[in-house]
Amino acid sequence: SGISSATLGRIVRLRMNWQPMAPGVYFINQKSGPHVIRYFLGIPRAYDVTYSWPLVVRLPTANAFLTNPPPDADAVAKIYTQWITDELTDHPDAVVLMPQLNLDELYGPGPIGMNLVIQPILNAADQANIDPARVYLIGHSMAAHAVWNIAIHYPTYFAAINPMAGQADQSWQRIRLGDLRNVLAVVWHDASDTVVKVD
Repeated sequence: SGISSATLGRIVRLRMNWQPMAPGVYFINQKSGPHVIRYFLGIPRAYDVTYSWPLVVRLPTANAFLTNPPPDADAVAKIYTQWITDELTDHPDAVVLMPQLNLDELYGPGPIGMNLVIQPILNAADQANIDPARVYLIGHSMAAHAVWNIAIHYPTYFAAINPMAGQADQSWQRIRLGDLRNVLAVVWHDASDTVVKVD
């Protein structure tokens, strides 16, 4: 081609469908094969499509949606937008993803629920320049159970996981914990937790 290898190397790793994205929160609602993909994507202020960015995947808990009456679509969007904005403030050097929680499926443990997390991760890589070697999964309480479950099923997808006050206490889960040998597991749990025992 006559183009220097240094220049060509920087060009070929960029996907044609990546568009410059303004900082902010985006709601993605797409169909990919059999999957309906719904998630919120937070783009940091310094985002540049020519650089690979870490991806922080935060699984929200159901508490905010279990109200009477339940929040409507606009209220749900406001809740997620605030959560994403808070995460971008805490992680200005990363893209942030939150799957839209399906209260019927949650995040598994079955494949339908787990795909509510995995498919948005795969789709986000088509939207923004995500570094596949720096994908981090975070969850608290019921979402922490899902962090353990998803990580032991898809250990090659994550550089690190952060389950907070959640457990993987089933025998089949504990057998699979060895699959996380190449995943940094940062586990937070209060020794005085009376709901989920620390052991």
